[in-house]
Amino acid sequence: MSIFILKFIAVFFMVVDHIKYALPTCVNEFTMYCGRIAFPIFAFCTVQGYIHTHDLYRYIRRLIIAGIVSEIPFLLFNSLPTLRCYRIKYNDYTCFGSNGIKSL
Repeated sequence: MSIFILKFIAVFFMVVDHIKYALPTCVNEFTMYCGRIAFPIFAFCTVQGYIHTHDLYRYIRRLIIAGIVSEIPFLLFNSLPTLRCYRIKYNDYTCFGSNGIKSL
């Protein structure tokens, strides 16, 4: 299996995982587990790129540029009012939730 196919699979799982932010009623275990699958695939592809690169400086620069470019849709997506309310509810649950990590 090529790296391109792995990236395509990871993007698919990441999109399925991020659907829960656009449609809060679609949150279920399937969408949550898709995000858990996407990250290891992306991490593997990043390591493979590091191993097979000829110029480490250019590779790191491309990763940083890709991160900056992908931040723009993230900021635009988070500026939607419905998502802001959902994010506040989500943060309240994680800060004061039953997991006790950050509970006061």
